[in-house]
Amino acid sequence: MTIEYKEYCVGEADFGASTSLAVKIENGKVTESLDTSSYETNWVWDGGFKDDMLNGKTKEEAQEIMDHWFDDFEDDYRHPYIQENILDARDWTRIKAQRLREEKIRENIKNGVHKSNERYKAQQEHKDVLAEKEELLDSAFRNRNGRKARKPSRVRDPYEKEKNKLRLEAYKKFAKGNPR
Repeated sequence: MTIEYKEYCVGEADFGASTSLAVKIENGKVTESLDTSSYETNWVWDGGFKDDMLNGKTKEEAQEIMDHWFDDFEDDYRHPYIQENILDARDWTRIKAQRLREEKIRENIKNGVHKSNERYKAQQEHKDVLAEKEELLDSAFRNRNGRKARKPSRVRDPYEKEKNKLRLEAYKKFAKGNPR
């Protein structure tokens, strides 16, 4: 049983390229092909490689596809080409590990977004409306008396009775089940 590893890289001398495809060949047949592109450039000739695009092809068929990849690309000043690199088993293992790590990161990001939405919904369900309203009253008091005013609980002022009366009415109103 023979196993070969190759990487087909798109190259362009003047403009550069960032597209590549790693291929595992077992007994003359492609068993795995992984898009290893870095997507650093977005030239017309970049892209087009997909995971598993050469799976099931013979070694010769895969080589033929890569040899004629740019047959339809015509340009007077850009000359992209496919460069073939031979990989060893360690390189292939590194590429596979990198792919698994990237997939895990994408999955964690996706799950994290869902979890943060769930946490926000739970927070909205269990928030303390009375504490929120008290903070709004304190904020209104501070705004009325200037930004540097202390919290009402620490300040003795002539309007304290009025403020406490308003606060008590607000507590009664929101304690009855009228949340807003």
